Amino acid sequence: MAQETCEVKVRRGESVDRALRRLKKALDREGILNVESGHVAGHLQYDVGLWLGYAHAPFRVSSFDLQTGERIDGTTRDVVTGRVFSSVVGQIALFDWVQLGAEIPVVLFQGAGDTPPGGNLATPAGAGLGDIRLIPKVRVLRAEDQMVDLGLVLGATLPT
Repeated sequence: MAQETCEVKVRRGESVDRALRRLKKALDREGILNVESGHVAGHLQYDVGLWLGYAHAPFRVSSFDLQTGERIDGTTRDVVTGRVFSSVVGQIALFDWVQLGAEIPVVLFQGAGDTPPGGNLATPAGAGLGDIRLIPKVRVLRAEDQMVDLGLVLGATLPT
């Protein structure tokens, strides 16, 4: 008996494309990579950014024997050979205490590789729009008054 496993950890109920786009970006210049800052900018101040990236072979499948746990044929198949992706991020602050942000991820190109044995995975699309993230942030503490910035962030994803 054989089992197909992938090196990208796909969570239960999660699509392959979603697993490949799991890295989320900070929406303003105060954040670091995917960590949002507690700071909320002044009224009507905004940030806009563009992320661009490339991933070589981001999704691979290998065949394993369920009883021994060993690879059956010793080969690994690249389902996606390469991916060029981008995200447009932005936010606008309102009334010095709330900030509304969004991220729109786009796959600009991805190369389809081998179809895994068993054919239970569909070939990924060459390009497409990802799930749109909406991220409101509310200021709780401000560094000027309490010596630390603290904000409450609650995100929502709109499936596309």
